Amino acid sequence: MGALYNWYTVNTKKLSPIGWHVPTDAEWNTLRSYLIADSAGISGFSALPGGFRYHDGTFSYQSSYGYWWSATELDAAIAWSRYLYCDLGYLSSSSSYKSCGFSVRLIRD
Repeated sequence: MGALYNWYTVNTKKLSPIGWHVPTDAEWNTLRSYLIADSAGISGFSALPGGFRYHDGTFSYQSSYGYWWSATELDAAIAWSRYLYCDLGYLSSSSSYKSCGFSVRLIRD
């Protein structure tokens, strides 16, 4: 399913190859709007439910939720993220502690 990263690692900008980046909260909103408008389901968007890692190192929701970081921070301890429950197909936003481990989705520059 891939690795889970804390936001501090995401913020180093070393996870993305040249020409790619971690999406901002606004870019996630654009994707969400596109997916809502694409009610026929032909967008081609797919994602695996990798769950997440709490700041204390425990894991939760593997195989049922996918959590992804955005590049947008809210304050010194919290950044914006997105999550998707595999059976509902609803992409929602959340503010999360930067020390938690989430997946990372990249988009082209």
